[in-house]
Amino acid sequence: KDKGLVNVIRNVDDIDALDQYLIARHGQTLAGRGIETGRDLAKDAELIRDLAPKYEEQAKQVTKYAQDLLDYATDSGLISPELNRKLKEIYPDYVPFNRIFDELEKSGGYFGGKAVASLSSQNIVQRIQGSARDIESPLASLLAKTHDAFLQGERNKAARLLASYKNLPGNPFNLTELSSGRSAAHT
Repeated sequence: KDKGLVNVIRNVDDIDALDQYLIARHGQTLAGRGIETGRDLAKDAELIRDLAPKYEEQAKQVTKYAQDLLDYATDSGLISPELNRKLKEIYPDYVPFNRIFDELEKSGGYFGGKAVASLSSQNIVQRIQGSARDIESPLASLLAKTHDAFLQGERNKAARLLASYKNLPGNPFNLTELSSGRSAAHT
């Protein structure tokens, strides 16, 4: 809310047109890198030309929001500063390109995760593979990504804080680092 995304959503006159504009902008970058977008690039170029005067300012605000979210993921230890810089450089008009899946595909166990206090588990930044499937609303996807980033980021911050307790004088909680392949249940 503080970063302006809510105001963009509330104040835009046609949210579907803004979504399509955002998709077209980012799609041009992806297509330039050889990634399948499932979109007609010529129509997207025309859409960008036609809608830029109306939606470019909001699109810049959305891009800034996405970059701020990436900064949060870095600050909370989910991704490295190097990856953050690289992603911003490679994808300057980034918005999520989440694909639409039906309920049967979603129930296949692909979505979600259960790491309770992991220092390494994140699904905020994922490798883009490309697809011809329809793309979900980038604004809705960005809100979902915000939820996931804060859930995982705050969990990661808590785990890092807990892990730092082993360095307290006398290690009062008797914390030890687990070796590879061991779980806390086996200690």
